[in-house]
Amino acid sequence: MTITTREDEERLRLLESVILNTTDGVLIAENDHNQDSKIVFVNEAFIKMSGYNKEEIIGLSPIGFFAPDASSDELAKLKDAIDKCEPCNIVVKTSKKNGTKYWVNVSVAPVSDGSGGFKHWVYIQRDVNNRRRHLQALEEQNKKLKEIAWIQSHVVRAPLARIMGLVDLLSEHHDSEELSNNQIIEAIASSANELDNIIRKIVQNTENVQNQSSL
Repeated sequence: MTITTREDEERLRLLESVILNTTDGVLIAENDHNQDSKIVFVNEAFIKMSGYNKEEIIGLSPIGFFAPDASSDELAKLKDAIDKCEPCNIVVKTSKKNGTKYWVNVSVAPVSDGSGGFKHWVYIQRDVNNRRRHLQALEEQNKKLKEIAWIQSHVVRAPLARIMGLVDLLSEHHDSEELSNNQIIEAIASSANELDNIIRKIVQNTENVQNQSSL
């Protein structure tokens, strides 16, 4: 029995060390079977991350730190997990004490009381703001690349088709009653200038995307 007690104490010390020294924010809340359960423990990492002090955090609900515009789908996922006493993982926008908003990955899990019930919930919060900004930048880059591809496949076709048609008129030495050779040449030059401007725009947009991706 003594060995078991020592092993349990060692595990508790190890767990306490992990919680106190991890760079992830950790909250422990009472299990009230709802999202408004009260926080009973907070580690130093969460205090630094949120900007609140310990006294301001203890007794509040974990979801009280989520931003007002946090994803309703993610919050619904959390509510469903709490109702079922199941672990879940969500990505939501949260707020610091100074009002700054940032993205976090929150892992939530019930803590067994050893008798088949659950007394507490553990919230482990990781700052993923930089990763989220990177993903948003990639999404914006992909959007611009799609716009460039659309220009290449659609906008370029119009002046190019006109040039090809006008060149056919000249190559066939077609005496048109509507257009003289000089008029055809002027039309070709106009379409060529239009095509040149489109190509310049494509090149400029491509360079902008490349410059942004290198930041």
